[in-house]
Amino acid sequence: NLRKIINLLDLIENEIKSSNYKVIVILNEFGEVGKLICLVSKKNNIPVYFTPCVGIPNDGSEITPYMSDIINVDGIIDKEFLVKNGVDINKIYIRGSPKYELVLKRENIKIQKLTDIFSNKIYPLFKDKRKILLTINPIPIDSNRVLVNNVINALKKLENIQFIIKLHPRQNSEFIRKLVKENNYKAIIVKDVNIFDIINSCDILLTQDSAVILDAMIVGIPLISLDLVNKRLYYSGKYNYNDEKYIIKVYNENELYEKLKLLLNSHKYYNDYKKKLKENLKSIISYNDEKNYSPTKKIVSDLIKFYNE
Repeated sequence: NLRKIINLLDLIENEIKSSNYKVIVILNEFGEVGKLICLVSKKNNIPVYFTPCVGIPNDGSEITPYMSDIINVDGIIDKEFLVKNGVDINKIYIRGSPKYELVLKRENIKIQKLTDIFSNKIYPLFKDKRKILLTINPIPIDSNRVLVNNVINALKKLENIQFIIKLHPRQNSEFIRKLVKENNYKAIIVKDVNIFDIINSCDILLTQDSAVILDAMIVGIPLISLDLVNKRLYYSGKYNYNDEKYIIKVYNENELYEKLKLLLNSHKYYNDYKKKLKENLKSIISYNDEKNYSPTKKIVSDLIKFYNE
């Protein structure tokens, strides 16, 4: 691993020294690449513009936020988090989310039928069924086993359910199919479908520590964040928006069942939660309903200023 990092550092050094960059834009800090690019850029006196695509991770970032010249954040909660952790408030701009710019203006579609990725069988989505969508991350097999088993056990206690599993593009899909079969439960397993449309076509989303939380909040569908896995198997709680202040979180199978039952059986609770999600979203992503709303234009304007300096 050390040799890999050294080689990567050499590649970045050579690229930056051989090119006439006016500004370096870093989109995320996952892994070593973003951090190394930031270090080398600052070493060579090149401005760094940090604009994370899915929020600021709260599990510790020692380099990019502190060394960047400008940090673009989606909303106030990320700004407050960075300031609390010692980042200069004067270089933090709330620009909104370029990722969700078009989605916020988009009219999502209601899917009428889905094709299972394994059987190729086409399943209609029944209006009289409560549709529960589970999105899965490419986490370790043991973690996904705990997750899927707990979800299915909770769903078995409910009636009139249509269960849909949306796989991650890098997901071990065959393993998930076997898990569902082992549990003797029916599920429609899909992969290549528009995430916003499939969320919009369901009644409740179940997900983990993922940007899909924001996807559901933007679409306006109630969600439950699953923290069912022991942290030594899989770390959960990485993003500031994955917090009980903003969304429903559950920590075991019984809690999941109780929250699902409440959401499905109480129209008031269901609708109140939808309203709460919409209000909470304003703290997470700065946006308005104006047609000219465009975080992208604001970011491009920032970069033009860098270029002209």
